Amino acid sequence: MTDLLPTEAGASEAPQPARHWKEVAAEGRAGRPGRIAREVEDCLGVAELPASEIRRDRQLGVATALADITPGDEVEGQLTAQLLMVHGMAMDCVRAARDSLREERVRLAYLTHAARMVSLYARHIGKLEQRRDAAEWRATTRRERAEVALIEAALKRDLEATRNGTKPAPAGNGRPA
Repeated sequence: MTDLLPTEAGASEAPQPARHWKEVAAEGRAGRPGRIAREVEDCLGVAELPASEIRRDRQLGVATALADITPGDEVEGQLTAQLLMVHGMAMDCVRAARDSLREERVRLAYLTHAARMVSLYARHIGKLEQRRDAAEWRATTRRERAEVALIEAALKRDLEATRNGTKPAPAGNGRPA
């Protein structure tokens, strides 16, 4: 994963060994309530977080979200990537809007942009669900068509056997009940 924020001045971080994404996602799920609470506190200005902690929380959040969403194909992967980027941009706009040193019109512009990003986020969620619903419908329809074809074939064999005056083959394993 890439670093989402620049490193803090004077902070020397030892390089971390690469970990499997499933391991990172499991860690992210375990710390989800605390991570989400920290993000809300940071956006509202309740608690100032160092950039390294924000970056780590974002990395865990991205890994966990990817593992939870599990894109089914390339298009879902692209929608998921856009979804996560839009979320990050919206949170950054909220953080920028709470900066009291900025002019009021600039702060309002950041909040307006954050609202647009949240709306875009909701549309991405809707598109992702819509794609999954359509894929599920196609799979169900395909399965139902196969079942109907099997039933029709079985009925056709029974009807043809009755017309020919022969006894239809028993269903199941071929043994009489």
